[in-house]
Amino acid sequence: MSRPTLMRYATGLPLCLGLLGAACQPQTTQTETPPPRMNSQVQVARQFLLEVLAQNFSRAYPLLAPDMRGKVSLTEFERQAQPFVALGTRRGTDLELYKLGARLPAAAGQQTEFFVAFAWAADSASAHRLPAEWLEVTFPDTVARQVMGFRLRAPRTGK
Repeated sequence: MSRPTLMRYATGLPLCLGLLGAACQPQTTQTETPPPRMNSQVQVARQFLLEVLAQNFSRAYPLLAPDMRGKVSLTEFERQAQPFVALGTRRGTDLELYKLGARLPAAAGQQTEFFVAFAWAADSASAHRLPAEWLEVTFPDTVARQVMGFRLRAPRTGK
């Protein structure tokens, strides 16, 4: 009888792990659709904005947090998105990440606002120039993957 060699273990182990991983996968029916794989707030924000700019409101609306969907109907959401649609029609959908961060509360009782902002690629930001406007998507915290709000922002002109 031959003794197992290291090579036999090395070739058999990945196969066993693959089979074990496949066996542990949850079973789904054909009618279930898996949730979209959006791993970061940047990806969620980009997808949300692209859907809004393309007027795919029925795809963008579900990306809102349940609290927001409870406060804003699909019809109201479409109305609020019209300034974005107008800009998208004029400027296109070629967006680049502009910035992300947290806005600290201005007053007691307010919460920190986490945001991801995109600018049009044609306005690519540099150290000497701010984009004329950018699209901002907000989240309730750093782990949330559902949109709390969105708005158009422009640089302050307090000169």
